[in-house]
Amino acid sequence: MKKNLLILFTFLASGILTAQVNLENIYYYSGAVAEMEVYGSRYYAMDVVNEQCKIYDENHNLWKTINLYVPDGQYLYDIQYVSTHLFNTDDLVEVIYTYYLYDESGEYYTYETRIVNENGTELLKVPGASYFYISQFQNNDYKLLIYVWDYSVYPYTVETHVYDIPGTLSTSYQETQASGFMPAYPNPASNDIHIPVITNNDSENNEIHILNIQGSLLKKIRVERGAKEVSIKRGSLSAGTYICRQMSDGEHTATQKLIIK
Repeated sequence: MKKNLLILFTFLASGILTAQVNLENIYYYSGAVAEMEVYGSRYYAMDVVNEQCKIYDENHNLWKTINLYVPDGQYLYDIQYVSTHLFNTDDLVEVIYTYYLYDESGEYYTYETRIVNENGTELLKVPGASYFYISQFQNNDYKLLIYVWDYSVYPYTVETHVYDIPGTLSTSYQETQASGFMPAYPNPASNDIHIPVITNNDSENNEIHILNIQGSLLKKIRVERGAKEVSIKRGSLSAGTYICRQMSDGEHTATQKLIIK
Protein backbone atom coordinates (compact mmCIF):
# COMPACT_ATOMS: atom_id res chain seq x y z
CA MET A 1 0.00 0.00 0.00
CA LYS A 2 2.74 2.42 0.95
CA LYS A 3 4.57 1.54 -2.24
CA ASN A 4 1.45 2.30 -4.32
CA LEU A 5 0.99 5.65 -2.56
CA LEU A 6 4.62 6.53 -3.21
CA ILE A 7 4.22 5.72 -6.91
CA LEU A 8 1.05 7.82 -7.08
CA PHE A 9 2.70 10.78 -5.32
CA THR A 10 5.72 10.58 -7.63
CA PHE A 11 3.43 10.54 -10.69
CA LEU A 12 1.41 13.55 -9.48
CA ALA A 13 4.53 15.52 -8.55
CA SER A 14 6.02 14.83 -11.96
CA GLY A 15 2.86 16.16 -13.63
CA ILE A 16 2.94 19.33 -11.53
CA LEU A 17 6.58 19.97 -12.32
CA THR A 18 6.15 19.51 -16.07
CA ALA A 19 2.92 21.56 -16.39
CA GLN A 20 4.55 24.97 -16.47
CA VAL A 21 3.83 28.30 -18.11
CA ASN A 22 6.40 28.72 -20.88
CA LEU A 23 7.24 31.86 -22.82
CA GLU A 24 6.65 31.16 -26.53
CA ASN A 25 7.46 34.46 -28.17
CA ILE A 26 7.78 38.21 -27.61
CA TYR A 27 6.29 40.78 -30.00
CA TYR A 28 7.84 44.20 -29.62
CA TYR A 29 4.54 45.82 -30.54
CA SER A 30 1.03 46.07 -29.11
CA GLY A 31 -0.51 42.71 -30.07
CA ALA A 32 -3.72 40.67 -29.89
CA VAL A 33 -5.36 37.58 -31.42
CA ALA A 34 -7.79 37.53 -34.35
CA GLU A 35 -10.17 34.68 -35.17
CA MET A 36 -10.60 34.97 -38.93
CA GLU A 37 -13.41 33.14 -40.69
CA VAL A 38 -11.20 31.92 -43.55
CA TYR A 39 -7.74 31.57 -42.03
CA GLY A 40 -8.40 30.71 -38.39
CA SER A 41 -6.42 32.06 -35.43
CA ARG A 42 -3.71 34.63 -36.07
CA TYR A 43 -1.68 37.03 -33.95
CA TYR A 44 -1.66 40.64 -35.07
CA ALA A 45 0.50 43.54 -33.95
CA MET A 46 0.50 47.31 -34.46
CA ASP A 47 3.77 48.69 -35.80
CA VAL A 48 3.39 52.40 -35.04
CA VAL A 49 6.75 53.46 -36.52
CA ASN A 50 6.21 51.80 -39.91
CA GLU A 51 2.42 52.34 -39.93
CA GLN A 52 1.65 48.67 -40.48
CA CYS A 53 -0.52 45.86 -39.21
CA LYS A 54 1.65 42.74 -38.98
CA ILE A 55 -0.09 39.37 -38.85
CA TYR A 56 1.59 36.16 -37.66
CA ASP A 57 0.56 32.50 -37.81
CA GLU A 58 0.20 30.27 -34.74
CA ASN A 59 3.93 29.45 -34.93
CA HIS A 60 4.75 33.19 -34.78
CA ASN A 61 5.92 33.36 -38.39
CA LEU A 62 5.12 36.59 -40.23
CA TRP A 63 2.15 35.74 -42.44
CA LYS A 64 0.99 39.07 -43.84
CA THR A 65 1.84 42.79 -43.57
CA ILE A 66 -0.82 45.42 -44.21
CA ASN A 67 0.40 48.94 -44.93
CA LEU A 68 -1.85 51.56 -43.35
CA TYR A 69 -2.25 55.07 -44.70
CA VAL A 70 -1.54 57.65 -41.99
CA PRO A 71 -1.30 61.33 -43.03
CA ASP A 72 2.01 63.12 -42.52
CA GLY A 73 2.46 64.42 -38.99
CA GLN A 74 -0.16 62.04 -37.55
CA TYR A 75 0.32 58.86 -35.52
CA LEU A 76 -1.18 55.38 -35.58
CA TYR A 77 -3.28 54.89 -32.43
CA ASP A 78 -5.20 51.61 -32.58
CA ILE A 79 -5.97 48.54 -34.72
CA GLN A 80 -8.94 46.23 -34.16
CA TYR A 81 -11.29 43.74 -35.82
CA VAL A 82 -8.73 41.99 -38.02
CA SER A 83 -11.12 39.79 -40.03
CA THR A 84 -12.14 38.51 -43.46
CA HIS A 85 -15.95 38.44 -43.66
CA LEU A 86 -16.90 41.09 -41.10
CA PHE A 87 -17.02 44.21 -43.28
CA ASN A 88 -17.57 42.56 -46.68
CA THR A 89 -17.85 39.08 -48.18
CA ASP A 90 -14.53 38.58 -50.01
CA ASP A 91 -11.61 36.63 -48.53
CA LEU A 92 -9.24 39.59 -48.19
CA VAL A 93 -8.15 40.54 -44.67
CA GLU A 94 -9.75 43.74 -43.36
CA VAL A 95 -8.79 45.96 -40.42
CA ILE A 96 -10.26 49.00 -38.73
CA TYR A 97 -7.67 51.47 -37.45
CA THR A 98 -7.39 54.93 -35.93
CA TYR A 99 -4.76 57.68 -36.07
CA TYR A 100 -4.55 61.11 -34.49
CA LEU A 101 -3.12 64.60 -34.79
CA TYR A 102 -2.26 66.81 -31.81
CA ASP A 103 -3.03 70.50 -32.21
CA GLU A 104 -0.34 72.22 -30.13
CA SER A 105 -1.88 75.70 -30.27
CA GLY A 106 -5.33 74.53 -29.17
CA GLU A 107 -4.01 71.61 -27.05
CA TYR A 108 -6.52 69.08 -28.33
CA TYR A 109 -6.50 65.89 -30.41
CA THR A 110 -8.18 65.15 -33.72
CA TYR A 111 -8.84 61.51 -34.65
CA GLU A 112 -9.81 59.67 -37.82
CA THR A 113 -10.84 56.03 -38.29
CA ARG A 114 -10.64 53.94 -41.46
CA ILE A 115 -11.55 50.43 -42.55
CA VAL A 116 -9.27 49.02 -45.27
CA ASN A 117 -8.51 45.63 -46.76
CA GLU A 118 -5.06 44.08 -47.13
CA ASN A 119 -4.56 45.73 -50.54
CA GLY A 120 -5.17 49.19 -49.10
CA THR A 121 -8.66 49.58 -50.58
CA GLU A 122 -10.64 51.92 -48.35
CA LEU A 123 -14.03 50.57 -47.20
CA LEU A 124 -14.90 53.42 -44.83
CA LYS A 125 -13.42 56.68 -43.50
CA VAL A 126 -14.87 58.57 -40.52
CA PRO A 127 -13.21 61.88 -39.59
CA GLY A 128 -13.27 62.60 -35.84
CA ALA A 129 -13.84 58.97 -34.85
CA SER A 130 -11.69 57.53 -32.08
CA TYR A 131 -13.81 54.70 -30.59
CA PHE A 132 -16.00 51.98 -32.08
CA TYR A 133 -17.60 48.67 -31.27
CA ILE A 134 -19.86 46.06 -32.88
CA SER A 135 -23.18 44.99 -31.39
CA GLN A 136 -25.44 42.05 -32.21
CA PHE A 137 -29.24 42.39 -32.35
CA GLN A 138 -31.71 39.57 -31.64
CA ASN A 139 -32.35 39.04 -35.36
CA ASN A 140 -28.58 38.34 -35.78
CA ASP A 141 -27.95 41.63 -37.55
CA TYR A 142 -24.64 43.25 -36.61
CA LYS A 143 -24.16 47.00 -36.31
CA LEU A 144 -20.94 48.99 -36.13
CA LEU A 145 -21.21 51.96 -33.77
CA ILE A 146 -18.60 54.68 -34.20
CA TYR A 147 -18.21 57.64 -31.85
CA VAL A 148 -17.12 60.98 -33.30
CA TRP A 149 -15.72 63.68 -31.02
CA ASP A 150 -14.87 67.31 -31.64
CA TYR A 151 -12.38 68.43 -28.98
CA SER A 152 -11.80 71.80 -30.64
CA VAL A 153 -14.88 73.22 -28.89
CA TYR A 154 -15.91 73.36 -25.24
CA PRO A 155 -17.90 71.58 -24.09
CA TYR A 156 -16.78 68.96 -26.61
CA THR A 157 -19.40 67.42 -28.89
CA VAL A 158 -20.00 63.75 -29.62
CA GLU A 159 -21.95 61.94 -32.36
CA THR A 160 -22.78 58.23 -32.64
CA HIS A 161 -22.71 56.86 -36.20
CA VAL A 162 -24.42 53.51 -36.77
CA TYR A 163 -23.46 51.29 -39.73
CA ASP A 164 -25.01 48.05 -40.92
CA ILE A 165 -22.34 45.45 -41.70
CA PRO A 166 -22.70 42.18 -43.64
CA GLY A 167 -20.62 39.92 -41.39
CA THR A 168 -20.79 38.42 -37.91
CA LEU A 169 -18.58 38.87 -34.88
CA SER A 170 -16.43 36.00 -33.63
CA THR A 171 -17.13 34.61 -30.16
CA SER A 172 -13.78 35.84 -28.82
CA TYR A 173 -14.60 39.45 -29.74
CA GLN A 174 -18.10 39.16 -28.26
CA GLU A 175 -16.65 37.99 -24.94
CA THR A 176 -14.17 40.87 -24.89
CA GLN A 177 -16.95 43.41 -25.40
CA ALA A 178 -19.43 41.81 -22.98
CA SER A 179 -18.84 44.22 -20.09
CA GLY A 180 -18.62 47.35 -22.27
CA PHE A 181 -16.91 50.64 -21.49
CA MET A 182 -16.44 54.06 -22.99
CA PRO A 183 -12.93 55.27 -23.86
CA ALA A 184 -10.90 57.63 -21.72
CA TYR A 185 -10.72 61.20 -23.00
CA PRO A 186 -8.70 62.93 -24.19
CA ASN A 187 -6.47 60.01 -25.08
CA PRO A 188 -3.59 60.66 -25.74
CA ALA A 189 -3.65 63.29 -22.97
CA SER A 190 -1.39 66.22 -22.22
CA ASN A 191 -3.51 67.42 -19.28
CA ASP A 192 -5.95 65.63 -16.96
CA ILE A 193 -7.41 62.40 -18.34
CA HIS A 194 -10.99 61.28 -17.63
CA ILE A 195 -12.02 57.61 -17.53
CA PRO A 196 -15.74 56.75 -17.87
CA VAL A 197 -16.68 53.77 -15.70
CA ILE A 198 -19.47 51.22 -15.43
CA THR A 199 -19.80 50.19 -11.78
CA ASN A 200 -21.38 47.11 -10.28
CA ASN A 201 -24.06 48.62 -8.04
CA ASP A 202 -24.15 45.45 -5.94
CA SER A 203 -20.49 45.83 -5.04
CA GLU A 204 -18.63 48.20 -2.74
CA ASN A 205 -15.31 47.24 -4.31
CA ASN A 206 -15.02 48.90 -7.72
CA GLU A 207 -11.55 50.15 -8.69
CA ILE A 208 -9.48 51.44 -11.57
CA HIS A 209 -5.99 49.93 -11.79
CA ILE A 210 -3.24 51.72 -13.71
CA LEU A 211 -0.36 49.52 -14.88
CA ASN A 212 2.77 50.25 -16.87
CA ILE A 213 3.29 48.56 -20.23
CA GLN A 214 5.19 45.74 -18.51
CA GLY A 215 2.10 44.95 -16.41
CA SER A 216 3.30 46.29 -13.03
CA LEU A 217 0.57 47.91 -10.91
CA LEU A 218 1.28 51.61 -10.37
CA LYS A 219 -1.94 53.05 -8.98
CA LYS A 220 -5.31 51.99 -7.56
CA ILE A 221 -8.26 54.38 -7.72
CA ARG A 222 -11.42 53.60 -5.75
CA VAL A 223 -14.64 54.14 -7.72
CA GLU A 224 -17.58 55.23 -5.59
CA ARG A 225 -20.91 53.53 -6.19
CA GLY A 226 -22.85 55.36 -8.89
CA ALA A 227 -19.81 57.28 -10.19
CA LYS A 228 -19.80 57.94 -13.94
CA GLU A 229 -16.08 58.62 -14.35
CA VAL A 230 -12.80 59.10 -12.53
CA SER A 231 -10.11 61.67 -13.33
CA ILE A 232 -6.33 61.38 -13.16
CA LYS A 233 -4.23 64.50 -12.75
CA ARG A 234 -1.60 64.95 -15.46
CA GLY A 235 1.24 65.33 -12.97
CA SER A 236 0.49 62.00 -11.29
CA LEU A 237 1.75 60.02 -14.31
CA SER A 238 4.85 60.66 -16.37
CA ALA A 239 4.74 60.61 -20.17
CA GLY A 240 4.30 57.12 -21.56
CA THR A 241 1.85 54.33 -22.36
CA TYR A 242 -0.24 52.72 -19.62
CA ILE A 243 -2.83 49.97 -19.23
CA CYS A 244 -6.09 50.93 -17.52
CA ARG A 245 -8.14 48.10 -15.98
CA GLN A 246 -11.57 48.37 -14.46
CA MET A 247 -12.02 45.96 -11.53
CA SER A 248 -15.09 44.82 -9.59
CA ASP A 249 -14.68 42.58 -6.52
CA GLY A 250 -11.22 41.67 -7.75
CA GLU A 251 -12.50 40.60 -11.18
CA HIS A 252 -11.23 42.30 -14.32
CA THR A 253 -14.17 43.75 -16.31
CA ALA A 254 -12.62 46.03 -18.96
CA THR A 255 -9.25 47.20 -20.26
CA GLN A 256 -8.03 50.08 -22.37
CA LYS A 257 -4.76 51.77 -23.23
CA LEU A 258 -3.84 55.25 -21.99
CA ILE A 259 -1.21 57.47 -23.56
CA ILE A 260 0.20 60.40 -21.57
CA LYS A 261 2.13 63.01 -23.58
